[in-house]
Amino acid sequence: MEKEVDLFKAYLVDERQYSDETVKAYLSDIKEFCEFLSETGDFTSFDKVETLDVQVFLSHLYDLHDARTSIIRKVSSLRSFYNFMTREELVHDNPFEYVSIKKHSKPLPRFFYEKEMTELFVAAKNGDNGVLGLRDSAVLETLYGTGIRVSECANFTLADVDFNVKMMLIHGKGKKERYIPFGQYDKNALETYLCGCRDVLMEK
Repeated sequence: MEKEVDLFKAYLVDERQYSDETVKAYLSDIKEFCEFLSETGDFTSFDKVETLDVQVFLSHLYDLHDARTSIIRKVSSLRSFYNFMTREELVHDNPFEYVSIKKHSKPLPRFFYEKEMTELFVAAKNGDNGVLGLRDSAVLETLYGTGIRVSECANFTLADVDFNVKMMLIHGKGKKERYIPFGQYDKNALETYLCGCRDVLMEK
């Protein structure tokens, strides 16, 4: 990845003839983006960066309370970097192409990266005396695997779950109902909860 950055630096200096301070600012923004991706995920290539990665990065900048002008500059730097790599056929797409920072925009939602999700599931399984861990794991697997709201998860009952076809009936807002499929991980977690600790928790 250093190759792409070095090529871009040479482009800024030789073709664009930018000042040392301007070049330094571009490279600093690229470095910050790379460090963020490395810390929050498995960053291996600029070509593997997707729009979701950009959204999470912007959410991170808002969490840091970066000034709007600072965020705009960083997005501009990274868009230019990807424009250069696209033109040189070093990457296929520019994930920053359609990113815009609107005036008085609201903070972006907080996303979880894979490492954070793994830590969350591990923490859930290590709940008090193991019983609460089984319950929390079942809840997390259901929320993560289906995308339903917390309130919807709290309200569905065993009668709403069909383990044979791995479908659950969800009662949404405005009394609207819909069927949602769930995966094997969620099925295993729910069955483990039912067999291992539901009766114990119901007695408390």
